[in-house]
Amino acid sequence: MTSPFIAIEGIDGAGTTTLMHNLQDRLTAEGHKVHITSEPSRGEVGLFIRRMLSPDHPLEPDSTTLALLFAADRRLHVLTEIQPALAEGVVVLSDRYILSSMAYQSIGEDPAWVRSLNDRVPLPDLLIYVDIDPDVAMARITARGKTLERLERLDFQRRVRENYLEMLAKWPGASVRFSGEDTPDVLTQQALSCIAPLL
Repeated sequence: MTSPFIAIEGIDGAGTTTLMHNLQDRLTAEGHKVHITSEPSRGEVGLFIRRMLSPDHPLEPDSTTLALLFAADRRLHVLTEIQPALAEGVVVLSDRYILSSMAYQSIGEDPAWVRSLNDRVPLPDLLIYVDIDPDVAMARITARGKTLERLERLDFQRRVRENYLEMLAKWPGASVRFSGEDTPDVLTQQALSCIAPLL
């Protein structure tokens, strides 16, 4: 059996990054080789996206541009990072993947078009969606004390969550949904129970 590729999704502040790191720690302790990554990636296109999302960047991208950039970044991410790791027998955990584009870039764009841009990347073996009330998520983000990115607005995150829930219901691959308001330990254990059959 090849190593699994697992995508972790959720709105900003849902706890996806914490879950990814906790899963890495637990799986590594169990003897598995694990590679963690995220989108936007740390490749050149991903870093450009990150700069554009900063509130002080001079160019404010529109939804079409972001959809195209995220799709290009994802394709390169798969070719240069995800697939090579899987080929070496490493478990890959990604903080965000296809469904995030569907949820975020479909605001202002045709969802079918956004999905079509991602037709040439594989589905993850398991999608973990961490659901949370946007008010709770934004309170977490604000508490970090960092400058908010352009998409970290309550009204926008509410629309993103609606998209996530609608599109998760139509997701063609394996998926699970957990509450982001559970403790990190509970979330980690729930996710591990779903990942175990894939190892």
